[in-house]
Amino acid sequence: MFPIEKEIEFFRALEPVTLNPPDYFLNVRQALPEFPLLPSLEILQLQKCTNLSRFFKRLRNAIAHRNLSFSNDSRDLATEIITLKDRKNEYAPFDWEIRISAEDMERLSRYVSQRVIDENL
Repeated sequence: MFPIEKEIEFFRALEPVTLNPPDYFLNVRQALPEFPLLPSLEILQLQKCTNLSRFFKRLRNAIAHRNLSFSNDSRDLATEIITLKDRKNEYAPFDWEIRISAEDMERLSRYVSQRVIDENL
């Protein structure tokens, strides 16, 4: 967790990095070479998610609202798959959904943590 003012700055900095089908994260790696490779990432739906800022907001929402599930109880991060979903409100259908291995989620978390540290300390 970090203060909302810092969160806004973090998200704003990622707005110029676009996500375009079919290879959504190709632009990300070109704009941010340090962005981790996420070979397990499977995009099922990305409604209203055209940039990396929005992707992280929707990811944050999925986690904060507990719209995630795990494939099994494996302790092997490479084989444990996490499904994350988000929606506009609790009455709307889900319109954002991804699957990612716990190993790749750890990579993504470390990347975000490092950016927050670099930008705020």
